[in-house]
Amino acid sequence: MSDQSIDAQQYTAPYEAWPGVSAAPDCYYLTLHQGYQVSLSGWLDNDGGFDEPRIKFMGKTGPQYATAITPEQREHIRHFVGVAKVTQFSDEQRLRGREVQWFPERKYGGRAYMVLFTDNTYTVGEHLARIGHTFPGVDKDSRTRLYILGRVDKLSEGVVRDIFSDPKVLEIWETGSRWL
Repeated sequence: MSDQSIDAQQYTAPYEAWPGVSAAPDCYYLTLHQGYQVSLSGWLDNDGGFDEPRIKFMGKTGPQYATAITPEQREHIRHFVGVAKVTQFSDEQRLRGREVQWFPERKYGGRAYMVLFTDNTYTVGEHLARIGHTFPGVDKDSRTRLYILGRVDKLSEGVVRDIFSDPKVLEIWETGSRWL
């Protein structure tokens, strides 16, 4: 276990379930305490790789972070000292006012975008067919929780709106060239 989590008896962030039946039952917002950010997501948006998400005190507060996680992961992350609250959300709430999030440790020359799905069995091809776009270098047969649009100057507002029109899109993150 990383140094970012502490004993359950010492700290547990409150959890607010969606009233009634949620259209996105495994989707949550993490509200962070003042000064904390998600610096590397770990299992917050990957099925492998890092053992733990990295929630660090970095001097400024990151945005409310949306993620698709299991109930076990949700209960585990409630014990991270930087997490102020975990809130389940539904499709209607999630589709209002979404913006591209900036990756807090972007220190690289190139720009890319990570598009994260709520369902890790959803194919990129299904997503692209739904939004009516194709992107160079994006594998349509990929079954992952995300895909990366690399070496892009800036996504237009129309393309961002089209990507977010897919209810299986959780978030779009602007990232650095390290992810290319």
